[in-house]
Amino acid sequence: MNSFKPSRGLSRYMFGRITGRRNPNDIDYGFLLTAGLALLVVITLWWTPLLFPFRIFTTTVHEASHAVVGMVTGGKLKPDGAIELRWNGSGVTYFYNVGFDILTYAAGYVGSTLFGGFLLLMAKRASTRRQVLYYITAGLILLTVFFIRDVQSIIMVGLVAALTGLVAYKAPDLVVTFYVFVTAILNVAYALFDLLGLVFTSVSPFEIFDLNGKGGNDASFLAARTGIPAIVWALIWSALSVYMLWRFVRIAIRVGYGQERAPRKSLFGGFGGGKRDNSANGKAQSAFEKYDKLFK
Repeated sequence: MNSFKPSRGLSRYMFGRITGRRNPNDIDYGFLLTAGLALLVVITLWWTPLLFPFRIFTTTVHEASHAVVGMVTGGKLKPDGAIELRWNGSGVTYFYNVGFDILTYAAGYVGSTLFGGFLLLMAKRASTRRQVLYYITAGLILLTVFFIRDVQSIIMVGLVAALTGLVAYKAPDLVVTFYVFVTAILNVAYALFDLLGLVFTSVSPFEIFDLNGKGGNDASFLAARTGIPAIVWALIWSALSVYMLWRFVRIAIRVGYGQERAPRKSLFGGFGGGKRDNSANGKAQSAFEKYDKLFK
């Protein structure tokens, strides 16, 4: 019996792709390649209007995280429009009572990172990418119905929902894959970028105002309620977000994640699931893989 196995790394990954003998603990270079291309697009287009829908989506996730956690912890939202978005990419959530303030204020940045990490995992599965976009579209519509009343915010969220729904309904798999990856990476990147800015503004001797002349940020608002300096909250949220992202990436980069479906042979679908093999050989192989993992 031929027991040859290449050393760890790219050569081992390519050997597994050719022979089908893939170790679940190996690094999935196909996933890294696609994520890297999406990151390159994000960096290249960072300050351009092309990323505006993704930026609005990230802000919407941020504000929705505040709203959901606030309500779950006993808070009360402003009934005539709790969430407002602005054309500069910022947003605000209005409360009569914020609930458990530590969790509610932390939910914005930490929630965005958590959602972005979840999208990375979903992006790896070819069978779930299109469904995820449908869910996002439905979520944006429900969010608008229950939390948004001003015309400006409705237009912005409507544009993002329409674009996401159109991609999910009409776009080919390659576009859907890249759309999910860019959405996930930009969601995480903007959250971490904003946290970095939050750390700097928390130690700044000058008060930072937004375009409407209102000062403060999540960390400074929580500092006013707890007496703990804003820089402490900013650093805690940053550390927690980085840790969560690291955990998500550790799962996603392994070949074993998402192996319950037969891998597709295309570059962008190779790390996800394709059509199931319903043949006897396919079922036997699937059963073998399940039991084989128990003894590794």
